[in-house]
This record gives sequence, structure tokens and C-alpha cells, in this order.
Amino acid sequence: MFDGVDPVFQFNTSGQLRRVYFEGEKLAANENRLTRLLREASTAGQMKLQSHPLSDDEQAKVCQRLAETKSALLHLIQSGSPRVEAVGIEEDEFLERVRDWCADETPPKIAAVPNIGG
Repeated sequence: MFDGVDPVFQFNTSGQLRRVYFEGEKLAANENRLTRLLREASTAGQMKLQSHPLSDDEQAKVCQRLAETKSALLHLIQSGSPRVEAVGIEEDEFLERVRDWCADETPPKIAAVPNIGG
């Protein structure tokens, strides 16, 4: 789900949060926690992505922003007839599914791994 350029929330096929681009940083799921991915040079001079777990407060901030984004999307859907183009599903069915998902205030589950298959 995109909310402009930043943030971006990506989910796996089980609906778990797997990757996030938030406040200019890349975050990825790792063992059911969000981790910050930072490029760091190794002693050999090679660049590697190193993961650093988010604190509970940082993770809560990301989840709060997701909740705000879902709420804004729900408001948009309920305020009229948004323009929707869907492939492989009827537009009304798609909107109903998105509406139901946005209305669900359950905190997101963080995936064990950042892969799309979960």
C-alpha cells in the first residue's frame, strides 16, 4: 500500500507486514519484528545490508502510521465513489475487501521473513 512516496507498506500473501519504507528508511520483517536495513561497508570494502531491530517505540510508530493510512483510505472509500481499476476481480468486490481490511483495527502481524510468500 502506497501513501505517496513515503510510507510504503508491503504485505506477504498471508497479509502480514513484510517490508516498509518509512521516513526515508528501508525496514524489513525478521523473526516477527521490523528491522532497519542499513548499508555498511565491510572490512574488505564491500557494501552489505545490515539489519538493526527497531525498538518497541519505533515499531509502534510504524504501526500507528499504517493505522492512520488505513483510516484515511477508509474515509476516502466511504466519502463517495473513488475511481478504482481492478484486474482479476470485480471493482465492487475489490472495494468491499479493501473497506473491510481498512476497518479492521487489529494491529498488523509482522512476518517472520520479508519474502512475499511469507
